[in-house]
Amino acid sequence: QRLSFWNGFDFTSNKGVRAAMEKIEKERPGHVWLSLECGPFSRMQNVNQRTAQQREELKQKRANCIRQYVGGLVIYTHCCQLGIPCTWEWSETCEAWRLPMIQKVFQKYEPFMVVTNGCRVGLRDGKSHGLIQKGWKLATTHEGLAKAMDLPCMCSGVHVKCQGKLTKESAYYTDDFARRVCRALLQGVTWQGLTAEL
Repeated sequence: QRLSFWNGFDFTSNKGVRAAMEKIEKERPGHVWLSLECGPFSRMQNVNQRTAQQREELKQKRANCIRQYVGGLVIYTHCCQLGIPCTWEWSETCEAWRLPMIQKVFQKYEPFMVVTNGCRVGLRDGKSHGLIQKGWKLATTHEGLAKAMDLPCMCSGVHVKCQGKLTKESAYYTDDFARRVCRALLQGVTWQGLTAEL
């Protein structure tokens, strides 16, 4: 199930966060995956700071993201306390990883920190079909998932840089990425549990 602002789970609001926590408590999912907006904390934003208006717009976007992150961290903490495996995913280069509130929660729960490189899961440029240089970073409490998704670049060739319109396009997981995650999460699941989940 996907929980987002469009179906009543706005993580910038207390109501949306409470609704998500109640759903998690009631349904006890096998895994919770958090992928919150990271665009305003992208390194590329540093380029777009020439005018006072651009700086103010970025400030507002980041403030909205911070509210979302607070809600996400409450949910992440809730999952850890309930013993429900949880994963937080962002781009490897997202500057929000450095935020003190993010680091504080991850220092407390000590998740496995791994990076999945795009070249290892078939992330390609639609035009040149070259492998794209991008990493997805995961902070996960699921050891099996961490092992399956710890995929550093092992290429000797040149990669296509993840910039411009490719940045937005690469936000979507590749089929290989999704299959690896699903395989890792389904290992050890009983038939009864899987049937109940479906």
